[in-house]
Amino acid sequence: MDLTAVLNDTVAHLPVHQAEIRLDAGANLAATADADHLERLFLIIDNALRYAASRVVITTAANDYVARIEIDDDGPGVPAADRGRVFDRFVRLDPSRERGTGTTGLGLAIAREIALAHHGEISLLERPGGGTRVVVTLPLRQLGDDRP
Repeated sequence: MDLTAVLNDTVAHLPVHQAEIRLDAGANLAATADADHLERLFLIIDNALRYAASRVVITTAANDYVARIEIDDDGPGVPAADRGRVFDRFVRLDPSRERGTGTTGLGLAIAREIALAHHGEISLLERPGGGTRVVVTLPLRQLGDDRP
């Protein structure tokens, strides 16, 4: 399956936000993966849009073996001390969120499980200039790899 196509489809189906979204994705990002699972993983883009001040930029890069997807927002960022624990279930950093209006705190935990199930990784970094950078790495399908 083509990761770029999954990203395009995911972005096209996101709810409308005030923040601008830009997708700079290269071609030929073929991976052996479950498209439905990856679409669910990439719903983390919606998180970025919710916290962005004005823009979310998604870029892809690849070497011979790994695709790297970076999702940058220009929001307040995630404190360094919390960047690991946000992948735990039910963690919500925003204390103003109430159960009825906030999220469940499962999105990043599910994203991590999906990335790991596909032999990939997900992490949070500080975006240069402020904000958050989510980095997802996934193995690319190799020529001659006939797995479904």
